[in-house]
Amino acid sequence: MFKNYLNRLFISLNDLRWHLETIPVSALSFVEKLGGIGQSVPFMREYLKEHPKIGKNALSPDNPLCLDIGLLSGRNIVGGARTIFTSISPLKTSKNGTNGIYFSAVSGLLSPAMRSQDIDSIVITGKSDEPIYLLIKRIGGSISVAFNHAEGLQGLMTHEKSKKLTEIHANSACAVIGPGGEKKSRIANIAVGTYDQAKNGTHHMRYAGRGGLGAVMGSKNLLAIVVSNNKEKKLFPKDIAAEINKWISTNPASDKYRNWGTYFANTPTFDAFRACIENNFSSPAGKNDIYLEDLEKIGLKIKNKGCLGCTIRCWKEVLDIENNNENLGKIDFEPGKLLGANLGIYDMRQRMTLIRIGDYFGVDTISLGVCLGYEMERQEKLGNFKFARKLALAICSGAHELSEGLFRYVKKNGFRQHYAMHVKGLELAAYLGNYNPGYAFAIAGPHTSHDTYKAAYNDDYSDTAEEWAGNNMRGPKILLYDMICLCKFAKAKLEQIAAIYNWVYDENIKPRDLLDSALAVYFIMRDIDERLGFREEDDDLPGRCFEDLWGKDAIIPHFNTTEFFHAMKEAVYKAMAAEKERLIKKGFNI
Repeated sequence: MFKNYLNRLFISLNDLRWHLETIPVSALSFVEKLGGIGQSVPFMREYLKEHPKIGKNALSPDNPLCLDIGLLSGRNIVGGARTIFTSISPLKTSKNGTNGIYFSAVSGLLSPAMRSQDIDSIVITGKSDEPIYLLIKRIGGSISVAFNHAEGLQGLMTHEKSKKLTEIHANSACAVIGPGGEKKSRIANIAVGTYDQAKNGTHHMRYAGRGGLGAVMGSKNLLAIVVSNNKEKKLFPKDIAAEINKWISTNPASDKYRNWGTYFANTPTFDAFRACIENNFSSPAGKNDIYLEDLEKIGLKIKNKGCLGCTIRCWKEVLDIENNNENLGKIDFEPGKLLGANLGIYDMRQRMTLIRIGDYFGVDTISLGVCLGYEMERQEKLGNFKFARKLALAICSGAHELSEGLFRYVKKNGFRQHYAMHVKGLELAAYLGNYNPGYAFAIAGPHTSHDTYKAAYNDDYSDTAEEWAGNNMRGPKILLYDMICLCKFAKAKLEQIAAIYNWVYDENIKPRDLLDSALAVYFIMRDIDERLGFREEDDDLPGRCFEDLWGKDAIIPHFNTTEFFHAMKEAVYKAMAAEKERLIKKGFNI
């Protein structure tokens, strides 16, 4: 057996103590052996039995911040450089006012460093009396945790903190919060250092985004987590890794990310369906956005970058030709749309400015774009870049109430909720909910934790309640990637993942077992939310998602009426009950 234990490091900031727990594989369930959220979610379920009040205040010191790696994390697998952060989210909120479980996946240097230290999981609880950062490394073959004063780190932007810490601690990986997290903004994220940042001095970091997990870290007076990389490679034999790596590197399904990146691949596709968001998710103006072939016309170009060891190279760095190839930052589809057309802003340089503001302050750019869109519509400022920039700086510095997230801002001030684009307090991703009612059932924000949006964008789109119930039961399969910690763009075959699992643990699981494990974790997270106060009325969508955007000129016919949605909910709950019964009979502990 290649792996016969799990190492979980417990760190208490209340008394600055820690201990390492080694759990034999024989004591682990199938989902726990896959790792990632398969480790963190069952742990959170047991932890919350003893700390049920956390749901009323996710910024409580008792709320754990979990860091977990998976089956493929930090090994010689293309796209396997992911770490999962899990906690009770201060942003995700039920209509009863309680918080719910949330996780966020992030690539970068952290998971290889954790793997090199033979740490599968880190659980951080409590609150330090003063700002600190953690240094985790091996001394004489044994794990050591140092609680260091964060002198000189407070107030620094995310890339500045990371740069300073890696200069002090060579050969290490950093997870940091920016000023947003320090201010405990509920839309703050956690930034992880990258190879490109370390090697080339860029500001490119990766982010554990929506959910406000940066605020959880800030509430603990924890500004950074530094893990030393001892360079001891814990790799799979080449023959085990060869097949899956070859497939990931040549798979046509990944070509669009490899060739164009998410923004330039998705924008023309969604424009063709008249499904790109514009003007705060309202009826699209029909204006084509910036395509790849337009860049040179406006004095810009892109440069391909990627995560360490990844052949997909989906990062698209925007360079300003007219200004000595100035690096304007990295563009992805969701920040690019939400801080662009969603605000009525079509100037690429302006949207890149807004993206940098969010990234530097450590505030999630998806949540930021949705918050800006709401307020700019409310004040009739859509298209006004100067207003957007000023408001973005105020939000990110904690000087505006939208730093609490859209849900609380609207509720506190009694503003109109119809066009407040969030589900359970989590700001929507850059996809129209009008064509994806499955967003109502997502665990950790659509669409990354509930892959149903594609059901609308094909020739035989789903438009019946029963079909959408089926879509919603297939949707959680994407969670498998957040268990094994493989990039979702890798598009690995289930047979390949099963073969690696069977080799590692000397078992004989089937590809269908993998999908069932993902569905089981989905149900465990729903159970946690229910225990924390979430009810059926929380499975809902903003009023704007029920609007007919294009009428008779629609490419995708309007089907998501309120009547359809209520019928779909009944069908979804019926399908959930049947699937839960099937999984329980199969032996899953849900």
